[in-house]
Amino acid sequence: MRGEGQRLSTHLKAAFVEIDRLTDVYRNAINKLETYALPNLSPQSAAKWFELYLRVVDLGVQIRRGEIRHRTAQSFTYPCMHKTGTRGAVHSGLSIDDCNSILLLMTDRDLVKEGRVSRWCNRIDGVDRDNVGELDKKLSSCLRTFIDRRSKFYDRLEVNGGDPHQKLLVLGGPGAAAPILLKVTRTCFGPKKCSCGEDAKPWENFCLEAGGPDTQSHLATRVTESAQTDDMGIMDIKRQMGFQELSREEENNDAAALAREAAELVRRRHPRGQSNAAASALRVPPSAKSIYQKKCEEIGPNSKPHISAVLTVKNGAHLLDLSSIGFHSADDLQDLVDIFSSSGLPPVKVLDVSNGFFNAPAFKVLCQLLRLPQPCGWIPVPSWWLKGAGSLVQYSPV
Repeated sequence: MRGEGQRLSTHLKAAFVEIDRLTDVYRNAINKLETYALPNLSPQSAAKWFELYLRVVDLGVQIRRGEIRHRTAQSFTYPCMHKTGTRGAVHSGLSIDDCNSILLLMTDRDLVKEGRVSRWCNRIDGVDRDNVGELDKKLSSCLRTFIDRRSKFYDRLEVNGGDPHQKLLVLGGPGAAAPILLKVTRTCFGPKKCSCGEDAKPWENFCLEAGGPDTQSHLATRVTESAQTDDMGIMDIKRQMGFQELSREEENNDAAALAREAAELVRRRHPRGQSNAAASALRVPPSAKSIYQKKCEEIGPNSKPHISAVLTVKNGAHLLDLSSIGFHSADDLQDLVDIFSSSGLPPVKVLDVSNGFFNAPAFKVLCQLLRLPQPCGWIPVPSWWLKGAGSLVQYSPV
């Protein structure tokens, strides 16, 4: 037991060192995004900004879950200690989730003195909430600022989907060469298929300028010229950014794919006077149910009826009534954390967990759920009686 305690302590300390290192990198990369969320960007510059945004999101994922999505010379010797990541992903074993799992294991098996575990718990909570948590909020704010910026070179920007399948559409106005000028999605999902340079740091030399007077003519040429010429233009961006493609699938870069996207956009726009639901289809973010279904399809396990049932929107808000579940599992609550981490969902008006029982891991995930930012704030039941870790705890949200 003593040897196990020493092994876990060494693992935990290594995770703290890596988290601190990556947090500094994360902060600097977000600052660069914030600096260049400029108005009047050309479509190509907007695409470059969003490519960097996706790369910075991957830094946050590495800090929180330890998932490695890009080529690196690092060798990872520590095992992944949690089950919150993407199935089949490469893990560093040095993330916030790993720290939480190690601390729970130490507590359950009484491997380390209580005072030391308490200090470590306070430290990881501070990192999670005050350091990385604040940077996560700043990154989300950067994206909102970027989307809201106006440009004379395109009509608007739209971002759809949740991690890891976010997609940027640069949409043209009435006089543009095409309804969809550019589309950008993530290309790197793991080190084996990553097209970036090894340990690439595209944020270090990142720089954008507002579009020049020739942007419109360049844009028209880009949509109509041959696929080979189009690819050559994209290659310039790839070399500067360390990215292989602007979209996940190679076919999305050719003129035919852009034309298909444009035709679909036109098809979904009904004439004025008809229902405007289809006209704004591209603006509608995915629902909580669709996010959950997609997560289950891609990561597993199969969707659970009691989770799907509570994700229904009523009167423009989510009413998460979990009072009939009984014993709450950490996996179910983690599903809710993953779902409501996505932006653009209706607010959660009620989270009712009365009559529920929680063990220590489930209660910790519940606290993560309560810390998620909500557009209209959490409006919970007056108080919740939570059963966890062998004691009855009353939780009164602020």
